[in-house]
Amino acid sequence: MKKKTNKPTLRTVAEACGVRPATVSRVLNKVDNNFSVKPETRDLILKTALDMAYIPNTAARSLRRRRFDLVLIFGYDLPNFLPAATYGDMLGALVQRLNADGYQVNMTFPPPAGRKTAPLSCDGAVFIDTGDSELIDDFRRHAMPMLILNDRIEDCSWVAVDDTDGMRRLLAQLAAAGHRRIAYRCANKIHRLQSHQSISDRYQTYQEWARTHEMKMVTDYDQSMSNHEFIDAVQETGCTAVATYDEKLAMSFYQSCLERNLGIPEDLSLVAFDKPVNYDLMPKITAMWQPAEQMGEAAAEILLRQIKGRSSGPEQMVMKLNLHEGASIAPPPLPDGARLMEMA
Repeated sequence: MKKKTNKPTLRTVAEACGVRPATVSRVLNKVDNNFSVKPETRDLILKTALDMAYIPNTAARSLRRRRFDLVLIFGYDLPNFLPAATYGDMLGALVQRLNADGYQVNMTFPPPAGRKTAPLSCDGAVFIDTGDSELIDDFRRHAMPMLILNDRIEDCSWVAVDDTDGMRRLLAQLAAAGHRRIAYRCANKIHRLQSHQSISDRYQTYQEWARTHEMKMVTDYDQSMSNHEFIDAVQETGCTAVATYDEKLAMSFYQSCLERNLGIPEDLSLVAFDKPVNYDLMPKITAMWQPAEQMGEAAAEILLRQIKGRSSGPEQMVMKLNLHEGASIAPPPLPDGARLMEMA
């Protein structure tokens, strides 16, 4: 007796869409000669096959040669990605380049545990800030074109930035202004992606800088501290400058400084990573901005080479961060005694 299985079939996809199995077969196999189907029906079939994780009973290698005109973009936390200036620019350039080559783009969350996505129902995928290793492994298992954007995974194609160089350059900006005691605000314990490569790269570079320059470290990397608790630690240790992991932490820290009647950069200099959403409406903070549009375009080019069979293996690209100079760095303030002498 043949064992029953819950694996979706051509017939179950057809029944779910209210069409004949032959219609599903022709849509999925990209048969266009003497065959027409309403666009909404074609979209329904493709979506249903994707939701049901349907894989046609043909050799995977043969199926991969067919073109679905579809690229999936998976984001660990898309609602938080899209409002951010960096991700908006990055995704805009990525989608525009893929559209120019005839591909539609579907941005989605990784599916919840227990629900699978069919890798063979698209032409390729882009993973932003990798959060679902199981899903990535599924695409790898089927040898599907895929790329990691703004993070790194061994044996995968990826496009990322050099956070080590970026942190060194930020700290060098502060050192050039005369700062010798610099604190680092990271909030690793509450970050949405604690395993992201940028978190460890930036922190380890800060550690290295502190050792090299015989500087006492002041950071919340291993603990959760409020802004005011962090300011207390900064003042107790005599720090004159603060670097933050991203622009959100920088703006939050800036607001807390205002509440404490601390001026930026009069009392504390401040530097950060990433481009703020409304730069023209915010204090001009010196920061390292990602080359977001270039990253999106490069990611699209690498993925397209994979889709078209023009790539011989994983392509990995490291891009340099751009220093955007604001008005948040000044020389360290003079001690109170020195101020009185200068006034006299």
